[in-house]
Amino acid sequence: MDSYSVLEPKTDAFRNYLGHELDRPAPENMIDQAHKLTLTAPEMTALVGGMRVLGTNADGMGLGILTDNPGTLTNDFFTNLLDMNAFLALEIRVILLFGVSFLLPVVLVLLNLIHVLSSAQLKAARKWSIFGFFCLGAFVNPSGDPISMCALAIPLSVMYVIAEWICRSNERKRSTGNMGIDKSEFDIQID
Repeated sequence: MDSYSVLEPKTDAFRNYLGHELDRPAPENMIDQAHKLTLTAPEMTALVGGMRVLGTNADGMGLGILTDNPGTLTNDFFTNLLDMNAFLALEIRVILLFGVSFLLPVVLVLLNLIHVLSSAQLKAARKWSIFGFFCLGAFVNPSGDPISMCALAIPLSVMYVIAEWICRSNERKRSTGNMGIDKSEFDIQID
């Protein structure tokens, strides 16, 4: 099979494939490839858009497809690429879900401070929580690729474990009575 390795492309800009040995930026490779095919700019644009909606990306990658019906030749790529409402709706959804998700550890620690949640409960729910984070990452992710899914799930999992440690530390301090608070500061004497 090594004899076929010389036939493998370094890049294929039309399919979102970037090889290991790039000699120049990807946009230059796309223009070079279009020039070799003697494509004009409108023809190149139509070719790229058509290939994206057909889902011909390298490794089945979901990046840049911009359609709800991959595999169907439609103009969805251009409609969604140029439609600012669709872009803003996607961005707002992702920002809100990521922002709210990253507040979860703060909420867990606050619930522990008011004695509603214990570190033992967090430990018991850890594996299901991490599974839920990956499910949430798959649901929130617009493209379906695992890297974007992990961009939400892995930091949430790490922050969950850190919140669990903070809760355990709070419980230890609470059990020894040393929360770092001087109770005499809160004694109010009215004359």
